Amino acid sequence: GDEIEIARASKLVDQAWLRTREAELKKAEDTGDEIEIAEALFSVRVAELKEAEDTGDEIEIARASKLVNQAWLSLSSRKREA
Repeated sequence: GDEIEIARASKLVDQAWLRTREAELKKAEDTGDEIEIAEALFSVRVAELKEAEDTGDEIEIARASKLVNQAWLSLSSRKREA
């Protein structure tokens, strides 16, 4: 029973983490600062990946991983340009 409770709690934490990152992204978008937006988007993508890992769905995990990589490349190029 404990493992199920731990898994459920972990999933709730990951969901809350994602919602927080999404709120930070909205704030960053309001500033118009491209680096801040890229950093916030990267954090959202990482949170989405954690959620996908909770499902164990290989296709979702692969999709989320790809989005993390794209967000990282975008962030890296923006930082280089700055």
